[in-house]
Amino acid sequence: MQALGFPEAETVAEATEAGGELLAWRETDAGTERALVRCVRSTKNVGIAEVKVLLKELEERADCLGGYLVVTTDFTPACKKAADESDGRLTLVSGGELWRHLHIQGLLPTSNRPQGG
Repeated sequence: MQALGFPEAETVAEATEAGGELLAWRETDAGTERALVRCVRSTKNVGIAEVKVLLKELEERADCLGGYLVVTTDFTPACKKAADESDGRLTLVSGGELWRHLHIQGLLPTSNRPQGG
C-alpha cells in the first residue's frame, strides 16, 4: 500500500489463494485517512460482484474514506462503471497499474514485469 500512498496497513481478513483484505491508513494535516483494501488474485478479469462486496463493507465502515480493489488482472466494463458511479468511494487498481506503481518506487526490478503488462 506504500505504492498507493498509505505507509501503514494491517490485515483485516486473512489471505487465501483468492486474496485478502487490509485496512490502510495515512496521517494528514486533517487527521487519519483510512481505506479498506480488497486484494483479488484471479486469472480472469474481475467483475461487478467484487465491487458490490467491497462497497457493502464500506457502508458498514464509517471510519474509511473509501476503498481500493486491487487485482492481479483487470476489470470488466460493468466493474469499471460501478466504480465510476461510486462517487469517489472506490478506486480500481489493475495488475499492470500496481506493477507500474511498484516499479516507479523501486520496489520491483524490471525483470519481474508481468506478461502483457
